[in-house]
Amino acid sequence: MKSIFQLLTCILAVQLMTTLSVAQEEGKKEAPKTEVKKDEIKVKVLEAGAEPRQELRFSWKKGQKQILEVHTEVNVQMKLGDFPLPGQKIPVQVMTMETTVTDVKEDGLATLEFKITKAVLDEGDNPNPQFIRLRQLLEGMKGLKGTSKIDNRGFTKSVDIKVDQTANAQLAQQIEGLKTSLQQISNPFPKEPVGAGAKWEVKLPLEQNGIKISQSTVYELKSFKDGVGDVVVKVKQTAENQKIDAPGAPPGTDVMLKNFNGSGSGQSKFSLTKVGPISSSMKSKTGLTSEAKFGEQTQTMNIDVALTLTIYDVEEKKKADAKKAEGKKEAGKAEEKKADKK
Repeated sequence: MKSIFQLLTCILAVQLMTTLSVAQEEGKKEAPKTEVKKDEIKVKVLEAGAEPRQELRFSWKKGQKQILEVHTEVNVQMKLGDFPLPGQKIPVQVMTMETTVTDVKEDGLATLEFKITKAVLDEGDNPNPQFIRLRQLLEGMKGLKGTSKIDNRGFTKSVDIKVDQTANAQLAQQIEGLKTSLQQISNPFPKEPVGAGAKWEVKLPLEQNGIKISQSTVYELKSFKDGVGDVVVKVKQTAENQKIDAPGAPPGTDVMLKNFNGSGSGQSKFSLTKVGPISSSMKSKTGLTSEAKFGEQTQTMNIDVALTLTIYDVEEKKKADAKKAEGKKEAGKAEEKKADKK
């Protein structure tokens, strides 16, 4: 299942970095980065699940391809002191990614290539001028290519993302930050055999936008048959009060994190033979409170971010839609026969 969350992490990072960069550009801040040391990732089986149990390991084949479509919706609410600021609901971002397995070693280590072929805002017929920068940054993501080496348990060994020489500095910085993130983030399968109903927890430390965060993710394998499974995911993030490095803040300003809580949940259908999910949906909420001091002045800011992420295999969705349409058609015919008999 790791490849599911590796891709989800990759896509989510791209989407969030693109979205947040719009606000950051105003303050001339650096693109956000996420860091974690591999040796600090802890995987613990909470429940082994029902028999029969097996070691979950990927089995990819050289040359196999998959096309994923991703829809991301972000809603941001901010409050400066006691004064609420206008909320910002960003249009749904739509991204299509093509993946290809280019090599698989005997030990299961696979080399994957990915390419973003579409990155747009779903704004309908009336695009909002407010999101022109975001629209331009998404356009810059189109054509982005990269490679990743992942073992059959799901640990990321290396990541390389190609940056077009003509890319602007902000986009290049975002991509470099994404590359660093993917090199260090893993959500692996447990080492032990598990079965339907199994639960395991992955704990890891992160550093996002200068904030040191502790993250815990619990995976529950609801069902598993013939290499295909359904999993439920629950994520929690916490952070202690700490000083924040805030590029772009006036000299002499100290920014402290006073509160941070993040949580998310979702579900996914996966296959051990696919790089990405058959289908996946996640919702998350993050809230933080910061306090900035400049001389004798103190200013508090609250930020709440709600995010919805949906991913699906394009070909599998076509098959499911066709099957659903056929089912409706057959149901219609059955109703017509009933009516004729009457």
